[in-house]
Amino acid sequence: MSFPDRAVRWFVGVVVTQVDAALTDRREGASAAVDAGGGLAASAASAAAAVRSLEDAVEARRPFSGTTTVHRAWARHPGVRGVFAQYHLLACPDCPVGADETLEEAARGYRIPLSVLLGQLNALL
Repeated sequence: MSFPDRAVRWFVGVVVTQVDAALTDRREGASAAVDAGGGLAASAASAAAAVRSLEDAVEARRPFSGTTTVHRAWARHPGVRGVFAQYHLLACPDCPVGADETLEEAARGYRIPLSVLLGQLNALL
């Protein structure tokens, strides 16, 4: 990977980390407002939905990592199915294991070098 590519990935990582921290603060604030009840509940629910939408948009730009769950990877990009199929990785959306299993665990279980799997998945983005 060239220096400009590494620099861009680093910068994106820094931005994503900062946005992620801000979203966590907002999500906690929205949860507290929902817990308060009363007339604020509807506003808080709306704010929480907006935060989730923003989180999804940020997640779509974040590189795949070893901690990404199989289901999350499966849902993020249609090309993931082809990469998984190449390694005979089963990843049906209804499989209960995929909700908790990370890409790192799946790679280890299928004896795929994690760096190779992540490289192919991140090339899709």
